[in-house]
Amino acid sequence: MQVMTGVSLYYFLYVAGSKSMFSIFTMFAGIAEISGLFLFPWIAKHLNRNQVYLLASLIPTIGLGLLFVIGYLAPTNFVLTAIAGYGVKFGSGLQLGIVTVVLADVVDYGEYKFGTRNESVTFSIQTLLVKFTSAMGALLTGFALNATGYIPNAVQTASTQNGIRFVMIGVPIVFVALSFMIYKTKFKLHGAYYDKIMNVLALRKEKLDERLANNS
Repeated sequence: MQVMTGVSLYYFLYVAGSKSMFSIFTMFAGIAEISGLFLFPWIAKHLNRNQVYLLASLIPTIGLGLLFVIGYLAPTNFVLTAIAGYGVKFGSGLQLGIVTVVLADVVDYGEYKFGTRNESVTFSIQTLLVKFTSAMGALLTGFALNATGYIPNAVQTASTQNGIRFVMIGVPIVFVALSFMIYKTKFKLHGAYYDKIMNVLALRKEKLDERLANNS
């Protein structure tokens, strides 16, 4: 997503042929990310976490697919570009919400496994990773543009346009799908196993409170 953001200006300028569509896409993408995060608690009440993560992966994929289609059929269509931008980043907002919840689950798991809670370390590492990916996104954007054969301030060849299109649309779809596969197959802190962890932690807290009460 960081690479997509970095290359989006070049996509709308040289592939869609309209710099104004970049502003439309970016504006609605920003609104969507905030609204996705804002609506996450309400959505999480009606869907389990696996379903929320699936939604957070599926909506951006649909938005990117729409962007791919309108890039050929209607690259300067205001409404469709706005819908695509909203779809791409609404899922990102949901994902920000689910990642925060997942990190809280990891803190609970750490207490269950090792007997200590390490919120500060866990969330600090996540913040560090976000800053690292932002920096890497800027670096990889330059590499990606060079790989497509991009020439600044020139009419781009068809192969360069297709390369920019792939970086803008194809690469995010691949990694969104990969993200969901990793979450689905590797993240186990849900269902009966998560309930067991929370029951054990509640029992430990109850015993600790009893000991403190007896000592006092």
